[in-house]
Amino acid sequence: MTSLNLLTAPGSKKVAMARSPGLRAYAFRVLALVIFLFTLWLLYSHLGHHGAHQALPHGNQPEVSNAVNQSIMLFLSLNITYLLALLTYYNTPRPPKAHTPPTTQISRSDDTSTSHSPLLLAALTTTPLPKSGKVVVEVYYEVLCPDSRYFILKQLYPTWQRVGSIMDIQYKPYGKASHRASDGGYMFQCQHGPNECQGNMIHTCAMHYIPESTKLTEYIHCMMGDNYDPMQAGRNCASQLEIEWSPIEACASGKEGQKMLAVVGDDTHSLRPRVSFIPTIVLNGSQDNQKMMLKNLLKEVCRKYQGVKPKECIETL
Repeated sequence: MTSLNLLTAPGSKKVAMARSPGLRAYAFRVLALVIFLFTLWLLYSHLGHHGAHQALPHGNQPEVSNAVNQSIMLFLSLNITYLLALLTYYNTPRPPKAHTPPTTQISRSDDTSTSHSPLLLAALTTTPLPKSGKVVVEVYYEVLCPDSRYFILKQLYPTWQRVGSIMDIQYKPYGKASHRASDGGYMFQCQHGPNECQGNMIHTCAMHYIPESTKLTEYIHCMMGDNYDPMQAGRNCASQLEIEWSPIEACASGKEGQKMLAVVGDDTHSLRPRVSFIPTIVLNGSQDNQKMMLKNLLKEVCRKYQGVKPKECIETL
């Protein structure tokens, strides 16, 4: 496992104690005061001693002792030396100190390399990396439902033509139908009659036998244009798109198609919230903004997409 060690730059632990100019000035003043007081005491002691014990003859000028002269000279020399040192210290130009901040290296516990792995970069950033997955568009519809036909022809297909590269369409051709097991297969009751059940089954079989998503969407769109006779529409659209019709026809005419459609029905019945209107659209598992999805699917798909938005999305949002 890779661990992160924070290493300071060489020599960063040896931190010099910086002395502030104010502290130096204060020390010099204290020293000067001590020297001054010491000199005063020395002068006072010598002057007082000679004044008390040596009476001067009348008319003679007082003589200053050698000790007093030495004290005065000492006082003057010390103070002059102090002043010269003080002036020298504060008048000497100093180069500005270069501030070198301690460097931080990120290293592996088993490797001294400082190169950053993609996982490390992802961990250090505060912004999450963008997702590149397509928007899953689940369409719960009925082949003869006018609203379903309108949505697929006027919303789903045009949106797919513009931003199909970011869409993963999953067709659920069942709607408000019902089914029950019968003689090894299933019997269906559809909202718009037996032809709709047959059309739903053809769409379901097409989903199995047309693995290419582009071809499948073209086929569904073609059938929804005129599928009141589902078998004829299925055959014609297969011919136009150069799709092999015979396996789809065989599937839709037997128990294979019944079983497949029953699975789609179970998926529809398990949807939550339950289907109350056909078509019902689900984007990335969410039915939110259902009315907006039915009116402007392109905008809603673009809003859901978390990757780099194609220009069609930028123009729409």
